Amino acid sequence: MQVRDLEMELEREQVRHGEMTKTSRHHERHVKEMTYQVDEDKKTIEKLQDIIDKQNAQMKQFKTQVEDSVRRIVTTFSIINMVTIFVKSIYFEKVI
Repeated sequence: MQVRDLEMELEREQVRHGEMTKTSRHHERHVKEMTYQVDEDKKTIEKLQDIIDKQNAQMKQFKTQVEDSVRRIVTTFSIINMVTIFVKSIYFEKVI
């Protein structure tokens, strides 16, 4: 009777071992999938960061161009105002 009990205990342990092995393989596969996904996410983040850096550089360039354009506009308006004043002074000299 004791041998039969031991055989049954062995069989139960073998079944549990099989189930644990199956569960372990499932978890290992899941870890591999998650590791792959993390690596892919890192690559995506790097690509997006590169895009952001390029966009920031382009925005800085546009900002500089806008600032230069504004300076030119201000200079042009100053010249126009000086010319207008000069023309008005000549006109008023002739009128008077």
